[in-house]
Amino acid sequence: MVRISSSNSSIRQRRRKRLLVLLGAICAVLVLLFLLSLWFANTSWLKITHVSVSGENVVPQASIEEVVQDGLVGKYAGLFSKANIFFYPKKSIEQDLHTLYPTLGTISIRALDFHTIAVTVSEREPSALWCPAADSTQCVLLDESGFAYAHAPEYSGNVYKTYLGALPDGPLPKQFLTPERFHSLSALVETFAKKIATTTVTTVAVDENNDVHIGTSDGYKILFALEENGGDVFQHFVLTLTAAPFTTHALSEFEYIDLRFGDKVYYKLKN
Repeated sequence: MVRISSSNSSIRQRRRKRLLVLLGAICAVLVLLFLLSLWFANTSWLKITHVSVSGENVVPQASIEEVVQDGLVGKYAGLFSKANIFFYPKKSIEQDLHTLYPTLGTISIRALDFHTIAVTVSEREPSALWCPAADSTQCVLLDESGFAYAHAPEYSGNVYKTYLGALPDGPLPKQFLTPERFHSLSALVETFAKKIATTTVTTVAVDENNDVHIGTSDGYKILFALEENGGDVFQHFVLTLTAAPFTTHALSEFEYIDLRFGDKVYYKLKN
């Protein structure tokens, strides 16, 4: 009995030693890997030293380069260089550029070699205006997705269609409606504009009930619900024009045409 107990104790000791050796080896490998990754992240032959910028127009190239270079300064956790070609903070730099320069639309950052990253930008194109009121001069530019990104200069004539409606509080940039809704609405407005080509669409107002009021230079309005399918709304309008009194009166003689109530159309002639 005593011999068996001694034998078991010896086996346990040998197993414990093997386990300690294994744990020591694992720790040594982990330390070695950490030191290698530390060297790899901070070695000079993988450090970004040049930034190439293309596609800029309004925003100066030097300003974009400065933002990128600022994003490469410092280290992760005080250990790993942010200027490493494999570990540089791409998403963070893109976010900083969008925040500082809302006129920038798409931003693409990629590595050209072990020392150079290329920054390609495209700047937003104005598609419409958002104004707090129809006669306001304090308007902002909207791109094709309804993104309000910059204060607009004063335009003469109807250069862009003017949208009215709720816009979130706070500084620019911010979103008017949702990109999907704005895209659908603006496409429908363009379709209406082509159909009523004898006049000009001047304003597109979205009220608190999500009803849309299209204003024209002839003084009449077209009303419909924002939630309605655009194709159905336009077809309803086209069919309406084939019925009396629209066949005997010009559109300029109406005060409004209301398409918000299904198959029923409400209208009012001007006095």
